Amino acid sequence: MREVGSPARRFIVGTRLTPHVRHRRKYAATALPQHRWFGFLSPDGRLVATASDLAEFARLLPHMDAATVARHLEHGDFSRWLIGTIRDRELGATVGAIERNLLARRATDVLRARERLLDEIESRYLTDS
Repeated sequence: MREVGSPARRFIVGTRLTPHVRHRRKYAATALPQHRWFGFLSPDGRLVATASDLAEFARLLPHMDAATVARHLEHGDFSRWLIGTIRDRELGATVGAIERNLLARRATDVLRARERLLDEIESRYLTDS
């Protein structure tokens, strides 16, 4: 180390205060501050479980009921957490596409169900046979 106008001097790097974590896997098993945890909410808004990191999120997700998962997919919660908290824009974009696809398919399914419902009513009550 050298300051301007003075001779070079040696220094010793101190030991790490925290363990080194590779950035790509930083949030996989390193607990986030509590205000950044993912809260799994039931459709009625009740807190079901919390994930303090991505590994815990992945362990909990398969155990969430379909209605809870659907709630978060419909609200874009998964992609928002991945982009905003985990800081993985690529994964967040991929999950965002899954969320949008679900909404599009659901809208199509609703329209298809409406048509089938109308067909049944018309065939039973509104057409002369």
